Amino acid sequence: MLCLQKVEGKSYDPSLQPKKFLLKPTVTRLGRSGENSDVVMDSAMCPLMISRVHAEIHFNDGRFRINCQGLTGLLENKTKRSSAVLCDGDVVVLGGAGAKTKEGQSLSAYDSELVYVFSEVCQNDSEEVGSFGEGTNDGSVRRRTKRKKPVSPSELQSHSKDCPNCRAKAQLKSAVPVKVLDNTINKLAEEVLSPEELGERHLKIQEMSKEAKTKTQKKVVPASSTSDSESESDQESSDSENYPEEPQSVQVVRLRGTVTGSGERVEISQQGYLERNVTRIT
Repeated sequence: MLCLQKVEGKSYDPSLQPKKFLLKPTVTRLGRSGENSDVVMDSAMCPLMISRVHAEIHFNDGRFRINCQGLTGLLENKTKRSSAVLCDGDVVVLGGAGAKTKEGQSLSAYDSELVYVFSEVCQNDSEEVGSFGEGTNDGSVRRRTKRKKPVSPSELQSHSKDCPNCRAKAQLKSAVPVKVLDNTINKLAEEVLSPEELGERHLKIQEMSKEAKTKTQKKVVPASSTSDSESESDQESSDSENYPEEPQSVQVVRLRGTVTGSGERVEISQQGYLERNVTRIT
C-alpha cells in the first residue's frame, strides 16, 4: 500500500493525488492516463509532470518492485532509481527528479508533491483504504467498504454478557456435572486423607444419605401407610383398655395389718410394705 505524505507549502487536489491506495497482486500501473493506468495521478503545481504511464509496480515472490517509465523519473528514499525493490517505510517521489539527474544520484530538494510512503499491510485486513478496484482505469479513487471479518467457531459459540438469555445459556453450558465433581473430590480425598480419615468420611456420607432418605420419606407418605398407622393406633388403644399401663412411679408406704383387694387378697406382715398404684398382682 502507498500512502500520501503531504509536504508543507504545497497544494493538493484529492482527485489528482489519491490519499492511499492498494497494490495489485500482479501489476499496478501509475500515470496520468485513465485508459492505460490503474491509478490516475498528476501534479497540481506542474501539470503534465507525470507521464501517461509513469511507473509500474510488479509483485513477485512476495515482494513489490517499482519500475520507472516516466521522463521526469522517480526518487526512492531521495535517490533517483529506474528500478527498486520496495521495503516497509520506503519513500517514493513520482516526478521531480528531472531528466538530467543521473541514476543513483541523491537529491535533497524536488519539485513534485507526489510523495508516497510504502507500507506492507494485508489487503484483506486494511480498512478505509483507497482502492482502484479490479479493472478500473478511469482514474476514480474508490473507498474500501468496511468488511466483516469471518467469524470463527469459537466466536459463534460465545455469548454476549449484555444479553440475559445468552448469559443464562452460557452458564448452563459451562456448568460441570455433579458426577464429575464427586469423582474429582473422591480422587483428591484418596490422595490427601489417611485410611482412617477416609473411613470416617465414608461413614459420614452414609449417615447423610440415610438422613436425606428419611426426610424424603416423611415428606411423601402414601395413603395406605396412613390407614395402617391409624389401625395400629386403634389397636393399641383397645389393648390399653384391657391391660392398664404399668405405673410409671412407685410410692412405698408403711402399713399395718391385712389388706384385701377386689377378689384378691394380699397378706403382709405387720411391718410390711405395699407398693401404691399396683392394680394387678401376679
